[in-house]
Amino acid sequence: MANDWKIQQFPHGILLPQIDLWLDARIPQKCSFISHAHFDHMARHQKVITSQWTGRLMRARLSGLKESVELPYHQHHLLETGTELQLYPAGHILGSAQLLLKSELGSLLYSGDFKLRDGLSSEPCQPVPADVLIMETTYGLPQYIFPPSQEVMADIIKFCIEAVEDNKVPVLFGYSLGKSQELLSCLSQAELPIVLHSSIYRMTEIYKKLGVKFPPYAKFSGESLSGKVLLFPPNANRSSALQKISNRVTAAITGWALNPGAVFRYQCDAVFPLSDHADFNDLVRYVELVKPKKVYTVHGSAKEFALHLRNLGFEAWALTGDNQLEFDLLQQTKTPQLAKGGEAILQPNRELQQLARLLDECSRITGVISKVEMISKYFLDLVAKETGERKLSLAVNYLSGRAFPQNNQKKLNVGIALLRRVVSQVAGRNKGEIREVYLRHQDTGSAFEELLQGYTQPGSHFSLIELDESLSLLADARNPGQKLKYLQALFLDLEPTEIKWVAKFITGDLRAGVKEGVIEEAIGKAFSYPADSIKDASMLLGDLGQTAIHAHKATLDRIKLSYFSPIKPMLASPEKDAEALMTRSQGRWYAEDKMDGIRCQLHRKGNEIQLFSRDLNRINTMFSEILEAALSLKEDCVLDGELVAFQDEKALPFASLQKRLGRKEIDLFLEEDIPVCYFAFDCMKRGEEMLIYNSWRKRQIALQALLSDQNSSHLRILHYQLAESTQKIEELFCRARRVGNEGLILKNPESNYSPGRRGMQWLKLKKAYATIDAVVIAVEQGHGKRKEYLSDYTFAVKGRNEELLTIGKAYSGLSNQELEEMTEVFKGLTIEVSKGRYHKVEPRIVVEIAFDSIQSSKRHDSGLSLRFPRIHRLRLDKKADEIDTLDQCLRLKGDH
Repeated sequence: MANDWKIQQFPHGILLPQIDLWLDARIPQKCSFISHAHFDHMARHQKVITSQWTGRLMRARLSGLKESVELPYHQHHLLETGTELQLYPAGHILGSAQLLLKSELGSLLYSGDFKLRDGLSSEPCQPVPADVLIMETTYGLPQYIFPPSQEVMADIIKFCIEAVEDNKVPVLFGYSLGKSQELLSCLSQAELPIVLHSSIYRMTEIYKKLGVKFPPYAKFSGESLSGKVLLFPPNANRSSALQKISNRVTAAITGWALNPGAVFRYQCDAVFPLSDHADFNDLVRYVELVKPKKVYTVHGSAKEFALHLRNLGFEAWALTGDNQLEFDLLQQTKTPQLAKGGEAILQPNRELQQLARLLDECSRITGVISKVEMISKYFLDLVAKETGERKLSLAVNYLSGRAFPQNNQKKLNVGIALLRRVVSQVAGRNKGEIREVYLRHQDTGSAFEELLQGYTQPGSHFSLIELDESLSLLADARNPGQKLKYLQALFLDLEPTEIKWVAKFITGDLRAGVKEGVIEEAIGKAFSYPADSIKDASMLLGDLGQTAIHAHKATLDRIKLSYFSPIKPMLASPEKDAEALMTRSQGRWYAEDKMDGIRCQLHRKGNEIQLFSRDLNRINTMFSEILEAALSLKEDCVLDGELVAFQDEKALPFASLQKRLGRKEIDLFLEEDIPVCYFAFDCMKRGEEMLIYNSWRKRQIALQALLSDQNSSHLRILHYQLAESTQKIEELFCRARRVGNEGLILKNPESNYSPGRRGMQWLKLKKAYATIDAVVIAVEQGHGKRKEYLSDYTFAVKGRNEELLTIGKAYSGLSNQELEEMTEVFKGLTIEVSKGRYHKVEPRIVVEIAFDSIQSSKRHDSGLSLRFPRIHRLRLDKKADEIDTLDQCLRLKGDH
């Protein structure tokens, strides 16, 4: 009989259609069971079934409730359909309840949010046997195993006592209903005066009336806080009331404290892993106690936990639509399908929906092999369809986090501010509501998904080609007003989960755990090529989507380096000093000056010349004198080099060149005032001969043949010397610095040209002090003469899983003019503002940071900090995915 229950999952709740009963529906319905009184589980339904205490709390939190059936635990109640129900304590918060249903269909238990650990302010959970179990799996991954609650509470008490002893005011952040009352009960052992935020005070007073006992507490008034502990809800972290307490220390109380970087994420001094939910071990134990024939998982890591249960011998499936991936992509054993609305049958095939589900799945799992398997099967599914090759190319771009191919000059020019306006207008949400949801997710796309639940009107079909057409219209729109209209129309036609990922395509901030290498492996697996062959072909084409089409056609071997199709430049790895360079090169490598300009590819074929920046954008209009000089080259060619502001046989500072960057039209006055020179240092193609697979030594012969007799002041060859000793390296380095260059590049003469790769075949030594490239993730209003600018930059490097890890903060190095210009840029990139002056920004702007040394530090989530960091220059020619990595910083520190 366990198979007879029909269960439909909707974005706003779960429906049992045979008995017309909703479970924790978040928008008004005819009749819904409410498991507990948190806002994300309630709505003003025509009829509510809930526990006695939840009913009391609901009435205090939600006005306008209609019919309410409020039941004591264990009492039998008969629905009109003849189904019998009982409520059992869930242990989540006071009044939280499990729902047990019994009918001719069998027995079904809905857990709601629950925990098995005994709480101090809620009834203990009472699992009961059932045929079918629907359970929440918020912490359904093995890394979420909480320490014993008594130990965590002892740590919280210690934190509060030590803060008071240091004349600090401890502030604990917990949800106003449930978590705060648990904290209040915990603090009875501290014997410290406790002050509650007004929202927490209100809920605690209801708890008291329901018989829960607490230590003495008072309502927050802002006065006489010395020696007291404050309990505030998380969204009050940046409230003006707290900002006035200059000697505060703060701690977030959350199960997510187990995540790396949680202190930085919650912007607190400490985090403690205390949760009202079951951890991974208790989720398993709960299933063992219920002994169900079938399990459906919802919320959090539903898919991963269902898979774990299947490995334990239970029949378990995620009730979120994710099972479709297992059928379409992994073709595992027969599973329940999902019908429209999530009923246990498959939804109609919608290409964008399928892509969204794939990305959801990839963001949840960590195994590269599983991701490659799923994505490769997805690619094969696409090419089996009509216009499959175009759809394959588009899907590859989207999985790479791009709206358009990398070598496509089309730009969306849509910032986070415009996206927030769209959400505000579609869902009628104000800035405060949008900000509150964003803070909960710390992810723009996920926040949009929640905010737009129930507000869109998705059509019956949305293909990848239709998405491409919509994004192209958006890119072509001439002004923000037009873009706003296009975005509104697009969002209204999508499911919220689709909006989540489309917003990420637009911002370029995918965060799905899908590195480019994973996509390359998936293409290779799908079409029987080694991943390295895919990578090499992609570098030559500058378009991974087109590479996938060639792989499908089995024409990878026909791909050549093409004129006017730029490729990613080969990169050099930093070393800390001349001795390290010597150790690596063994005195057999050649040294070139590291110029203080911008990387530039020069393509010449006949009378056509094109210049491309390191991010593959065309920059012809900025440097017309280089185009003219290149006409004198002896043959067609593709060159790699550096564009430098250059006058009187000496390189000018990068700041001079920066005045010419970004110009869309030729400025003859700037050309005269700031002359430039292109220093070529590599030749990737000569005539029709592709040279990137030749050694550096052979490529230099080709370069010499092209440029040896050039006498132009705008086009030169960059000379090199053998660096046969540490002394020679230091000598060359000092000479490079004297003529205005940054330092040295050492190159292995036998190395091929490896586009886009930062290996150990090219090494760089940039300054007497080191520098790294990092991305700005936050800016802060300055002080004194710089109080009008966002001048204090917090920056991050790339972790081993592509995550951003903070490594420092810099205040100096930019001119007032640069600060003024960048202040406007950062205002447009701002995600949220706190304390009136701290702007969290989209990670778009790359800066080169100079410093004296790197040291270990617990202050930053990279585990490192820079000694005396200062901003050497803005790197507007670089993208965020080109920043330095944690491993490179560790090597500079001397740990690798």
